[in-house]
Amino acid sequence: MISSSETLKKTFPEFISILTSKKPVIVDIKDSPSKGIIKNSTFIIFNDKFKALLPSVLKPDAPFLFVCDPLKTDEVLQSLQAIAYSNILGFLEGGFEAWVANKGEISQFNAIESENFKKLYEAKPHELNVLDVRNKNEWENGVLPNARMDLEQETVNGKLDDLKKKMVYLYCALGPRSMMGSSVLKRHGFEDVTYIIGGYKKMTEVGLELKKPEL
Repeated sequence: MISSSETLKKTFPEFISILTSKKPVIVDIKDSPSKGIIKNSTFIIFNDKFKALLPSVLKPDAPFLFVCDPLKTDEVLQSLQAIAYSNILGFLEGGFEAWVANKGEISQFNAIESENFKKLYEAKPHELNVLDVRNKNEWENGVLPNARMDLEQETVNGKLDDLKKKMVYLYCALGPRSMMGSSVLKRHGFEDVTYIIGGYKKMTEVGLELKKPEL
């Protein structure tokens, strides 16, 4: 059972103390990352897909802190309880604005329009490092030739470590999961990550040819 919101509420010094001593994952939960996200956090949009997507970037038993809109704290906690996330070490009182006000570090997402990515890819298709962060059942619709798949498993097993100092492009179905994937890679030490705006849908619309993978 998740503790009450008052029990889990942490001031900025308390939040930092837990972060320093226990080194949990920070989950930055917000409607839009337009103002940036907490540096080295895992980002996820809080919408009707939140409960379905969170397990793809955070294991249910992993200890974590979270930051969200203060007006949505109870709703976030209810959603976490519904999917059996109980190892919450706390959330930041005042949310992202409190983090910024206390001069906490933030980062911005790198993004590229599908049209511009198409030009790059067609010029050197074998030189770009591309990750498809969709689910396995979505791969049946086609993947970009030479793209690597299964982001979570590949990252955990260290199979993507060769890309940590290289430029990496990510795409999902529409875009939001690519931002989540970008935050996960950055937390794991990847230095140059860019997501493709509009994802698979937009990529096919601009004429990129995606083919059924040989699994």
